[in-house]
Amino acid sequence: RGQLPLDSSRYCVTKKSVRSTQVHVDCVLTAQLWDFVRQPFIPTDTALRVYRRYLQLEPGHSEEYIEYLKARGYWNESAIKLADLVNDDSFVSLAGKTKHQLWLELCDIITKHPAEVQSMQVDAILRGGIRKFTDEVGRLWTSLADYYIRRALFEKARDVYEEGMTSVTTVRDFSTIFDAYMQFEESMLSAKMEQVADEMDEEEPNEEDDGSDFFMKDDGNDLDLRLARL
Repeated sequence: RGQLPLDSSRYCVTKKSVRSTQVHVDCVLTAQLWDFVRQPFIPTDTALRVYRRYLQLEPGHSEEYIEYLKARGYWNESAIKLADLVNDDSFVSLAGKTKHQLWLELCDIITKHPAEVQSMQVDAILRGGIRKFTDEVGRLWTSLADYYIRRALFEKARDVYEEGMTSVTTVRDFSTIFDAYMQFEESMLSAKMEQVADEMDEEEPNEEDDGSDFFMKDDGNDLDLRLARL
């Protein structure tokens, strides 16, 4: 079975006969598989079916499949697959990645692409990672906060930052969360001040107002609270 089916698959690729190529998927289980599915004329759906079929026989190559998904923008499926790996105690990374590195990779996907990863319970997943590791969890806390920031849930993000700072047990993790928290508050304060400035520009000038009491007239915008947080 070795040489003939493989040559036949090459013939199909040369002829760009995608449907015929699928007949030989079972035979293309060598290193040349990855070159095969990356051919520019191979439809993504076909490549995904080839990958999934291959992983049924060689599940240890899941990381290569995840990289393919990420390159094609399939963020939801790549996150689901990564979550399976980090929760699989028997999985050994062929790329030499630790479970902590895989967790951080998962964090990057679900926090930077929240709109595409709506099928997953992000809060529960990240908190599961936080419980799993006793240290170096600062990045996980900041990733969870960043997830809520990208969804414009700013008060929820503040709660996560504060919960993280009171929960971590190392100076390094505390510093990681604290620095991210301060950057977040500075950006929020800058945005609020710009908003207030724009609103003041739209108002008619007051001859008796020389601008010296700008911070006293926040019109309920809680600028003093933002400053106090810093």
